[in-house]
Amino acid sequence: MMLFSRPTDGYVMGGPHALQRMMESINLPASLLVRQKLILFDSTGSSQGLEYDQLVRYRLPEQYRSDIESGELKRVYIASADSSLTFLDDRVVSTSDTWMDHYKDVFFYRSRERLEARLRKNGVDVSVTSLGRFEGKIALVIGAKYPDESRPQLWIEKEGFKPLRWIFRPANTASGDPALEIRYTQWQNHFRTGYPVLMDFLEGDRLVCRIQVESMELNPGFSERVFDLQGLQEAMRHPSADTPSETENSDIKKKIDEFRKIFE
Repeated sequence: MMLFSRPTDGYVMGGPHALQRMMESINLPASLLVRQKLILFDSTGSSQGLEYDQLVRYRLPEQYRSDIESGELKRVYIASADSSLTFLDDRVVSTSDTWMDHYKDVFFYRSRERLEARLRKNGVDVSVTSLGRFEGKIALVIGAKYPDESRPQLWIEKEGFKPLRWIFRPANTASGDPALEIRYTQWQNHFRTGYPVLMDFLEGDRLVCRIQVESMELNPGFSERVFDLQGLQEAMRHPSADTPSETENSDIKKKIDEFRKIFE
């Protein structure tokens, strides 16, 4: 029989209050630029050199852009409020989020109510909270009664109110689908802003992706066009270049297939 060490219950802070404290603890500025590495791992746990430079821009509230560009791949993902677009080689390939894109959700809200709505949309019952223990830290578990991991849940460190883990999708024993989980570690303070150096993405016990932050710039200036979903989508509908050849279309399809394999 498996035994769990359960922290003493007593008073447990409610989910909405914990989320408010988390937002205050992170305290993102009006705009933020992050340079980071996106590292991909195969089934053996090896990165095999699959590392991409990623440029991330936030403008609060609720605007985010991620750019990945290399000789093999050019991916732009833009999210604004409840809409998002993903471009691959200047073509729209998706109007929805992958599960890994949701790591940003704990950062880019100014409104606690909006954050609650996003969590609920992704299955987290904000009205349920408990105390749990993860890697030696006591945490507020929003969305489940510890140690139940059969439902989506967000863990927030009890001391400091930084997010620790987000079980985005619990494991499904019937279908054999593994849990999908995001972990936020090695938090650092930049003036009054908190941000993690490492963010790990797991399928079950297997690490599939890691974000490693290299540098941050607080309150940079961004052009309005950087986050303009409608303008960018219109530009893609009316490309100035000639219609791509059959060979170019084949290359595009290959890159789209690669994108889906990596990020979905």
